[in-house]
Amino acid sequence: MLDKPLEIVNRDKDWEILSRFLTPRPADMGPGASIAAVTGRRRAGKTYLLEQFSGQSGGLYYEARQEDDLLQAQRRLREAIAQYEPARAAEIEAMPIGEPDTWDRLLELAMNLTSARRTGGTVPPVIIDEFPYLLRDTPVFPSILHQLYDSHMLSPVPRPRGPGAGAAADAGGVRRVGRPADAHPGSGPLHRDRDLASAAGGSPGG
Repeated sequence: MLDKPLEIVNRDKDWEILSRFLTPRPADMGPGASIAAVTGRRRAGKTYLLEQFSGQSGGLYYEARQEDDLLQAQRRLREAIAQYEPARAAEIEAMPIGEPDTWDRLLELAMNLTSARRTGGTVPPVIIDEFPYLLRDTPVFPSILHQLYDSHMLSPVPRPRGPGAGAAADAGGVRRVGRPADAHPGSGPLHRDRDLASAAGGSPGG
């Protein structure tokens, strides 16, 4: 299990569940995808927990904001990706926003970049905090994630442009984590036979 920072008091079970997304898998298998929903009450320290998990796991963290419109939300995700991969910052910052496939391209890139940092079969996660705020301007956002998920569950290895890691989206907490119906036997409640977490649903809250 990933070492829990000393700054996090208790929350051992929550940390253990999140850590299961980092379970190594055979090198000859593509990173693939799995989906989990993380929900819970407001003001329970969920954002801090996800920030710490992202930092410890080498993941890419993005926080949606209630005040952002569509372009602002996409611009900030683009900035988060550029900060994650500074060597390609100019290229990433040049990506257009506000187009029909902008979310698809940004999420694909984020997942590919975390996949490129795979070590020992472990792929860092992509974490989307306050996920429901994105639904206001993009109600189809869950469908975008679903399409990315489907494209990788159908193939044992990632496509050249396809997402290669996972997105763990905080839907408001850590009280409940949804388990995919066909999770790999014995892999734990959050670990599918492909290593990605992405989440949707719940109410926003930190």
